[in-house]
Amino acid sequence: MSFFSKLAEAGQKKLGELEDHRYQASCMSDQELLRAARFKSGLARTAYLHEVKSRGLEAELRKMMNS
Repeated sequence: MSFFSKLAEAGQKKLGELEDHRYQASCMSDQELLRAARFKSGLARTAYLHEVKSRGLEAELRKMMNS
């Protein structure tokens, strides 16, 4: 398997993980989502922050982060 094939396979795997996290985020309540966005890291946090923004919860997340 060539380097580029391995790279493409790894990219597809990460994209699948991101999609899984985005689905999980879409199923969470607002409070669960805010907690997850605050404490998770990596791809999970990216997905959760995207969902926070799409729900318009940025101000509430900032309040949580500052307290």
